[in-house]
Amino acid sequence: FEACTAKIYHVIEPPLGQMYILSYLKKKMGKAISGKIIKSGIDFKNYYDLKKIIADYDPNFIGLRGMNYYKYFLHFTVNLIRQWGYMKYIAVGGPYATSAYKTLLNDENIDFAMIGEGEETCLNVVKCLMANEIEQIKDIAGVVMKERNAVLKTKMYFIDFL
Repeated sequence: FEACTAKIYHVIEPPLGQMYILSYLKKKMGKAISGKIIKSGIDFKNYYDLKKIIADYDPNFIGLRGMNYYKYFLHFTVNLIRQWGYMKYIAVGGPYATSAYKTLLNDENIDFAMIGEGEETCLNVVKCLMANEIEQIKDIAGVVMKERNAVLKTKMYFIDFL
């Protein structure tokens, strides 16, 4: 955000992971899906702009990348998104989700975490959401979610061809 750029070392990094995952989804699912990547400091510079983007686009699923350094910012943002009335699914992936999914899932505003490599995990999640097979999400490798306040463990998905 604008107010923070002078306070910390500010480098604009392209969202390569998100770009790869969305490209993978488009390759596998074609026109059956649409997606949008938005980056703080580029696409929105404050919470008002973020709220407008979400309201205008009205996504069925929001996936966020969480970095450990920005975990408080992530939780605050997810809380605001819920306060704005977004009641659909929110998942978090990235280093924070992979390294601290139990802490992450203490946040009641986050539906599940995607850990490890996200391409196949996200593809399978989107397929379940589109088929309205929400209960199947907990069985996807790379997904961790809560059930009756207990964190369910999953196996992590690894890309075989790297």
